[in-house]
Amino acid sequence: MSLRRFWQFFFVFLLFLLIPVIHVDAHAYLQSSTPQDGSHIAKMPPEIVLTYNESIKSDFPSITVTNSKGERIATGETVVEKDNDHVVSVKIKGVAKPDVYTAEWRVVSADGHPVSGVLAFKVGQTNKELLKTSAEAQNSETMSTILKVFLYTSFSLVLGVLLVLFALFPFKKEFPLQMLKRTKILAVVGISMMGLVILISLPVQISTMMLGARFNIPNVWSFFGTSTGNLYLAQVILWLILAILFFFLFKRKSRVVLPILSALTLLALFMTKALSGHSQAQADRVVATTADFLHLTAASLWVGGIVVLLFIWKGPDVKEMWNRFAIYAMAAFGTLLLSGVLMSVMNVGAMKNLVETNYGLTLLIKIGLVILMALLGLGHYIYFKQTGKQIPVKTILVEMIVGLVILSVAGVLSDTKTPKPEPSKPYSEIARDKSGQTKIRLQITPAKVGENTFSASFLTKEGADFGSLEQVTFVVKHAGSKAKEFQGMRSSNGDYVASGLYINQVGQWEVLVRGLTKDFNTIEQVFNLKIKE
Repeated sequence: MSLRRFWQFFFVFLLFLLIPVIHVDAHAYLQSSTPQDGSHIAKMPPEIVLTYNESIKSDFPSITVTNSKGERIATGETVVEKDNDHVVSVKIKGVAKPDVYTAEWRVVSADGHPVSGVLAFKVGQTNKELLKTSAEAQNSETMSTILKVFLYTSFSLVLGVLLVLFALFPFKKEFPLQMLKRTKILAVVGISMMGLVILISLPVQISTMMLGARFNIPNVWSFFGTSTGNLYLAQVILWLILAILFFFLFKRKSRVVLPILSALTLLALFMTKALSGHSQAQADRVVATTADFLHLTAASLWVGGIVVLLFIWKGPDVKEMWNRFAIYAMAAFGTLLLSGVLMSVMNVGAMKNLVETNYGLTLLIKIGLVILMALLGLGHYIYFKQTGKQIPVKTILVEMIVGLVILSVAGVLSDTKTPKPEPSKPYSEIARDKSGQTKIRLQITPAKVGENTFSASFLTKEGADFGSLEQVTFVVKHAGSKAKEFQGMRSSNGDYVASGLYINQVGQWEVLVRGLTKDFNTIEQVFNLKIKE
């Protein structure tokens, strides 16, 4: 394949990939609010409180309260709660007369995507109608998706160059000048494309996170003060280091130190992307981030290796290099499969979401493409082993096309809303107290981070109601944090109930239920539960 024809095909194909890019949504879901959307309350609460299904970044949260005339009600600063980053609140400072009010909110979820919505509620006696609102609004991130397609392509080109030159090519041989020339072109294209994407993404991220704010020095400075801004700075620094390493890599033709340093720098860039994706919304972020990182690395290795080998098609050692590449391709496929299954289980949830949500359908397309690419690669390997001939360029071209499509689908998938999680089942358990004479039933609804209702009932050994107690106390403690103590009030059915934001993070929790009888005897038991979301 001629150099000219390769680049014509490559860039036309990239443009083709960008035509069907879809509009996508944000990723956090509003779980509950105080006041509730559509509610009618006697007076304005001292603060508006919003609880989400995942962690919220402290990057420009906003809650704006207005009356029916559109006039803003004075509020304090919108904050993400320090003890529970699922909760965002703002204190009401202005006077709120009987009227219909709206609370327009906007936050950035743990995976770096903005989500917004509007709540409406009535305060006091008013005949005004509630406004029709959307609890969650769609946020188009088309530009972000396009940039990710180009970014993942640049990752593949650069990693492919490192793989071909320093892993597939015989170590003791001198690089052919034609091979060096062509791989240098690919490296320059890949690194330049990567730098351009990182540069363009700065105003895109500022506009997305700061409600369409202008790209100016004050806004840039504010952006760099956020966790997302810090991650962006890390990407810029790593890209500069990578560009410098590649400059000396080709100038000095280093075969060990510089390639290793370049690979480590590129992998660090991969990690910055893993730290800003869906993995950050998972309960076990370490496992999810590792899976995301391995998935991106394996895909880039597989696709990049094919593109670079196809680009340097002719040469005395190319046939043997394709043979060696088959081993890397199989390892990459295995890594893609394992990490993909793990990520799918975390992001999809119920099996029905594979066919009922945009995320699930896009994922099925990606799975089908990966299987097709694996079958093509297997066919090439068998053909080479049985015939010993050069693999046909046309089928290699098809495998490369499939690989590039996979990268584009991955870019779309990273910005597509994950399925809404199924409602958490309540925690319920019965245990005898330390004396063995009384049973304690504990229920926690829902058993997840956010606002929970604790309900405890005390029963005799035979299962009858124990009767009234002087006091019932709940003590909750997360590993490594201070215990929280609160009292339960007796309800009409005889249970002792308390509601509040007591569970503020995932992990192992210890709940002590303690009852004090009228003769001041203590009935208590410790319950252990694991909060996964």
